[in-house]
Amino acid sequence: MSVDLSWPPARRLNLVRADAYFYGGLPEKSLPLIRNAIEQDAANVGAHWLLVVAYDALGARTEVYHLTRGTAGWVVQRAELRSIS
Repeated sequence: MSVDLSWPPARRLNLVRADAYFYGGLPEKSLPLIRNAIEQDAANVGAHWLLVVAYDALGARTEVYHLTRGTAGWVVQRAELRSIS
């Protein structure tokens, strides 16, 4: 997880708690904290990655969101996941 030490303590704590829930075997409890971290900092790649991994751990593999920086700011694109097998 990518935690910037210049962030306010509450913001850092959300990501640390999300990480602990996920790696402690409770990915469903990490989701709201990860979403909150992304709302606060949409460019946090680590938070986006943890969100994808948490959804995967819960078996929610039907869609993925891709974040890109466009000329008008950040753009979220939704795509369907396909089975590799």
